[in-house]
Amino acid sequence: MGLRESDVAVRAGTTVEAVRRYCELGVIEQRADGEYEASDVLRVRLAGALANSGLSPEDLGRGIREGHLSLAFADAAVSEPIGLLPMNHRELAAQVGLEADLLERLRVALGIPAARLDEPIREDDAEILRMASMARSGGLSDDAVVRAIRVFAENLYRIVEFELELFRSEVEQPMLVAGATEQEMLDRMAVIRAQLEAMSARLVHLLLRREEEHFFFQDVIEHVEAILEEADITRRRVTAPPAIAVIDGSGHDHASDDAAHMPSARFRDLVHDLALASGGRPESLVGDAVVLHFPDPARAVECSLDVMDRAPATGIPLPRVGVHAGPVVVRDGEYFGRTVALASEVAAYARPGEVLVTTEVMSAAGLEGLTYEEIGPVTLTTVADPLALYLLSR
Repeated sequence: MGLRESDVAVRAGTTVEAVRRYCELGVIEQRADGEYEASDVLRVRLAGALANSGLSPEDLGRGIREGHLSLAFADAAVSEPIGLLPMNHRELAAQVGLEADLLERLRVALGIPAARLDEPIREDDAEILRMASMARSGGLSDDAVVRAIRVFAENLYRIVEFELELFRSEVEQPMLVAGATEQEMLDRMAVIRAQLEAMSARLVHLLLRREEEHFFFQDVIEHVEAILEEADITRRRVTAPPAIAVIDGSGHDHASDDAAHMPSARFRDLVHDLALASGGRPESLVGDAVVLHFPDPARAVECSLDVMDRAPATGIPLPRVGVHAGPVVVRDGEYFGRTVALASEVAAYARPGEVLVTTEVMSAAGLEGLTYEEIGPVTLTTVADPLALYLLSR
């Protein structure tokens, strides 16, 4: 089904006159029936983005007419081009019952520049605002809605940023080095991008469903145990405090300037694999340090020593490890608090090849079969008083 020029103008966020001008310049072409393809919306939006970057529509059209450039790749680039609606963000927000102050907070969470609030809203942004309104109707507070959108937006941005990095290094650069022209690379990129979009969406769906099931089971188990304990059917289990292990891999793969700012892939793979084997979860990457969360200190110690044992065989220089046990604060999927800060500082104090733990870990871990040496008192910035640290080994 074709689009009239007025439809193209609305969905591309421009005027009918501009659509006609792009057609005259050869940026888009009318079909025999006088209508346009859905991909022409993307071409018009691309032409607008190029104009904003300093390339005039006239120069773009000339490049196309003289055969130097083709935007035919737009047909394969996206399965369904994202269009604009004939209303701006403020109008859509008023329509779905979102107040101006909440719209402003959602704008920041989504990374939308303030100047665009009075411009035609994207179809996907409109749907997100409708979802935010539905979430409020379902009982979520404004704070919860904003936090949820911010967490999703920030983490998905990281995923897409990684996709771009991977695409450039694994597809674009090898093609250009092999002698492909920029146009050939663009044409090939569009086809691969369409495939990648579908695969990425499916992968996110599968991983999200898996992680949601994991936390659903965990939440149900805790509530079932509480019910049975209250009924005197089972006894309350004595549980150790959670633990944070910070494994600092600074110094890995410093052969180039780029590598100097990231731990090696082998280091991260090893740490993540051993953490999962010990019941832990990689939570974040801070500089060259991997932050791991464990349900109890014993597992944190087991993983830390496993990393030290396995590192030499994989050709990875010995990291430094700090482990502390205690309560953690979880907000927006991130771990905060004194436990995290102290584990990080202990790791920074350790020397390469050392696993240093605090007294709280020694008290709760159960260290049968391990040897330890007390180090201290040590003065750290995280705590007011000097504290003892312990060097663990097998």
